[in-house]
Parts: sequence; C-alpha cells; structure tokens
Amino acid sequence: MKAVQEVFSRHAEKYGQQLRNAPHMVKTYVRMAIKECPQLPMSTDQAESVVKTYLDSVFTAKGTTWGEIDLLTPLFARELMQQISGKPRSHRTGRPKNGMVEIYRQAIQRASAKALTGLSYCDELTRVGLSTPMEWQKREGCPLRYTDAWNQKKWRQRIANQKSQYTRTSSK
Repeated sequence: MKAVQEVFSRHAEKYGQQLRNAPHMVKTYVRMAIKECPQLPMSTDQAESVVKTYLDSVFTAKGTTWGEIDLLTPLFARELMQQISGKPRSHRTGRPKNGMVEIYRQAIQRASAKALTGLSYCDELTRVGLSTPMEWQKREGCPLRYTDAWNQKKWRQRIANQKSQYTRTSSK
C-alpha cells in the first residue's frame, strides 16, 4: 500500500497545480496515477483512502466541496483496485441481450434482404410467425400481426423505423 501512496503523492506534487487549474480533467489525471501503480494486494478501504487523500491534497486549496470528493472517491478506488489486481476490466456493460430481440433482428434482416417493402414486407414477417413487439401491443394497442398494423396508418412509420434500425445494426 505504501508504494501506491507514494505514486499518488508524487503525482499530486507533479500535477497538482495543473489539476487545480483544470478540475474538469480530474479523471485523466487520476487515471494517469492509477496506471503508474504497482500491482499489490489492497483492500477497497485502503484504495478509497489513497484516492481520497490524493483528491483532498489536490483540491482543498481550490475549494472543492466534500460531496464532490466523496462522490469521486469510490469510482476511482474501483479503478485502482482493478489496476493493481491485474484483472482486466470487463468490456461488457449493461443488461444481457434479449434473445427475442435477436430473433426479431434476424427475421427482419432476412425479409429486408429480399428487398420487400410496405405490405409485402409485413406479409413476410407475418408469414414467418413474427408478431409486432409486445411493448407496442401493451402500451399503445398495436395489432398483433404486422399486416394488420400496416393497414393502420399510425404504425407504418414505426414498422419502417424498426426495419431501418435492425438492418442498420447488422452492418456494424
């Protein structure tokens, strides 16, 4: 832990003035210090203590409120823990993908690949057994079948937008 504290205190001496003059760069400077840290075992409390001490030493002269420092401390402590543990950060964020969305996406892409538009596109989606999204049905009273939805002017743009969205993301 002492080695990590030394890195942060050296960093505060070297970049403290620049950081006080540009507090919006706090993430950049803290991450620079984190990258310089050796891989050592450290508890979450110790990591938070190191980060809080660093932020206090840099910002007390500038008048940063305790709330801002307390808000940033756990964020940077987590990053510090990941860096010193040697474990790579997970690149996956958010909720897992919904399997039904993938089925919709594939069916819509196949229908779109046939260059179908309008009512013929909706007929194809209905033929393969696809129904309109449940959210549309529950929240806004959309008909169950795409062909029925297409016959109501209100849903035409929504169907076109969905087709565009699902075919656009396939090329990424």
